[in-house]
Amino acid sequence: MDCGRIPLKILICLGAAVLAGIIIMGLNPRHSLFTNKVGRPADGAGIRFRKYGIAFTKPFDPVVPARPAERPSFSVEIAFTSEHRRKNGFGLLFMFHDGDDASQFLMGQWHSRIVFMNGDDYDHSRKAPRIMADIAAAASKAIVVTLVSGPGGTRLYMDGGLVLEKKGLKLTLPGGDRRPRLVLGNSVYGDNPWEGAVYGFAAYPHALTPADVANHHGRWLKSRDFSFAMGEGTSLLYLFDETSGGESIDRSGLGRHLETPAAVTVLKPRILAFPPDKFRFSSNFIQDIIINFIGFVPFGLVFTAILLRVRGLRVGYAMAASVLLGFAVSLAIEIGQAWIPSRSSSLLDLLLNTGGAGSGAAVWGILCRK
Repeated sequence: MDCGRIPLKILICLGAAVLAGIIIMGLNPRHSLFTNKVGRPADGAGIRFRKYGIAFTKPFDPVVPARPAERPSFSVEIAFTSEHRRKNGFGLLFMFHDGDDASQFLMGQWHSRIVFMNGDDYDHSRKAPRIMADIAAAASKAIVVTLVSGPGGTRLYMDGGLVLEKKGLKLTLPGGDRRPRLVLGNSVYGDNPWEGAVYGFAAYPHALTPADVANHHGRWLKSRDFSFAMGEGTSLLYLFDETSGGESIDRSGLGRHLETPAAVTVLKPRILAFPPDKFRFSSNFIQDIIINFIGFVPFGLVFTAILLRVRGLRVGYAMAASVLLGFAVSLAIEIGQAWIPSRSSSLLDLLLNTGGAGSGAAVWGILCRK
């Protein structure tokens, strides 16, 4: 094949178009990624999360100041309305994170089920202990969920009534030498967004009794806020009754205020992750492999052709240079994705992109070897 018949200007235009398409598809800035999607609900005091919203505290001393081995008791209460959609995967209503995913404590939502657990076994592939409840029947109204955990096990309440008790399940709040932070509406990586409104949140360094839970729910029904928890020894307490500003005041008196910055924030970038539990041969996984590989084949084709014409390189050197250039472009995109909530930085994507560029370069090299 006579590869010199294609005008150089056309090749350069094709190269620019391919590169621009790869960057746009890779960074995918379609969700106003620099805007934090947090606001106020229309039906009263609260904080509302849309996709890619986040609120968080600065790191603070542990909620339960004791050694993890002692497994002290604690309780959390949250009033919310869920708008989380099934297609959005596992969304996090809140998490306590101290820098270690294995020790984090969180409340998430998967389809119509809420989940409390330690660790990051979101898809339950590792069978990590958890406690769950279905909220499908209450999807359109505000509900109050209370979790109590300690040496005697874990109890889950909904609207003042006991839903489930697991005596063998002992959940813990992170702490110890590392200082945790509270994150609402997302994970520290920004890739587990939850959609809905939170009307109150409280954490206690002790176990609430069944009578306490029922009493709290009754007072919530009267006032529609968490003012009942003031003076009850909370470690964190948010009423979300602020009318302006980007901060929700911690009414426990400990100064652990929630920040809602104007720009979306990834608190812990995860660069070139390679989690083994993500490699499942589902349709989405196979589609992701195909897109990442095929997407860089045109890059290898076009840039090998350009290098052959512009630099006058031999075919083998032009192919190698094209693959290295594809690797560099893919690496830059993957690093950038670590700070974008709608994207995830993956080592597998980098390998597939580079392989696609290599395949494209090889096809051009075979066609133009003469």
